[in-house]
Amino acid sequence: MVNQASPLAEQLDLVQSYGWPASDILLSAPAGTVIPSIPIGRLGAINGTEVGIYLEKMMQYEQAQQSPSQTIADKGWMKNMLHTIGGSDSIENAQFGVYMNGYKNIIQDTLYGAHVETFSKTSVATIEQQQSLRISQLFQEGLSYVKYFGHSSANELAMNLKYPENYQNAGKYPFMHVSGCTVGNFFTFNPNRVNGFSGMSLSEKYVLINQKGSIGFLGSTHFGIAPFLNFYNTRHYQNIGYNLYGNSIGNQMKATLQNLGSNPGSLDFYTRMHLEEINLHGDPALKINYFQKPDYVIEDQLVKFTPSIITVADQNFKVDVKMMNIGRAIRIPSG
Repeated sequence: MVNQASPLAEQLDLVQSYGWPASDILLSAPAGTVIPSIPIGRLGAINGTEVGIYLEKMMQYEQAQQSPSQTIADKGWMKNMLHTIGGSDSIENAQFGVYMNGYKNIIQDTLYGAHVETFSKTSVATIEQQQSLRISQLFQEGLSYVKYFGHSSANELAMNLKYPENYQNAGKYPFMHVSGCTVGNFFTFNPNRVNGFSGMSLSEKYVLINQKGSIGFLGSTHFGIAPFLNFYNTRHYQNIGYNLYGNSIGNQMKATLQNLGSNPGSLDFYTRMHLEEINLHGDPALKINYFQKPDYVIEDQLVKFTPSIITVADQNFKVDVKMMNIGRAIRIPSG
C-alpha cells in the first residue's frame, strides 16, 4: 500500500515512499524482490536552502578526497571510525559488543585499514561525561564512519549522539550508520518541520545541518531485531572494507541486498523485513573515503629521540621512527 501524501508533501511535490513501513528500496526493485534495479537514496529537504546546504557539504567532502595534500592532518582522519553501543543493560551491551568487534576486525583489515574507537553506554555519569567529551573531540579531529548499534527511535539514540549541532566538524563529515529501531524513518509528518531544525528527525538533523553533522545516514524505518541487523551489517562492512572498496555507498548497499536477498522465495519474514526497511538518507553516489594506493608517511610527530635533547657529550642515543599508512591498506608478506 502506497503511503498517502501529507499536505506538506503535496505542496512541495515530493516523491512518496513505498508501502508501510516506508521503504525507498522497493521504489526501483522488480516486483517480488528486495534488490533495487538502481541504488536509491533520498534527501529529506523541504526547501532550496536545505538542498544547498547538502550540496555544499558534498562538494567539501569530495574536495577533501581529491586534495593532493598527502599529510596526516589532511588525510589521516579519513581512516578514523567511531563505534558506539547502546544496549539497555550489561547483557545487551555484551551481545552488541560481540557484533561490533566483528565489524571492527573487518574494517581494520585490508583494504580499509581503519582506526576504530569503541564506546559503550554506561550508567556511571562520570564515564558518560568522559565518553561524550572524547566523542566530541573525535568529531572535531575528523571521522570517516560512525556506527551505532543499540536502541533508538526516529529522534533518539540510547548513546549520547543525538546532538549533531554540538560537534564542530566542518569539512570532515562522517557517514552515519545506525542499527536500531525506526531511526531511518523521516517520512512521518511533523508540523514543526517547516520551522526548520527543531522539527527534524535525527537523520535530517545530521544530514541537513549546515557545516556540521554527517554526509549520509543509513538506518531502518521500522523495528530492528539484533541478529538480523547483524547479518546485514556484516555483509555491509565486507563490501565497504574490501569487496567493493572505493565504490559508491549505493552500490555497496545494493551488493549487500544481493548477498542476502538474491533468492526472495527462500527468505524468512524477518530477513526480508530488515532488507526492505534499510533506508539511505543522502546521495547514493557518494563514496566513503577511500584510496587508490598505500601511502606511507613519516612526519615530525612520528620521530622521537631519547634523550630528547642530544649533546656532544652523549655517546649514544635512540631514534624511534614510526610510519603511518594514510592510504589503502595492504598485506605485507612476512619473512
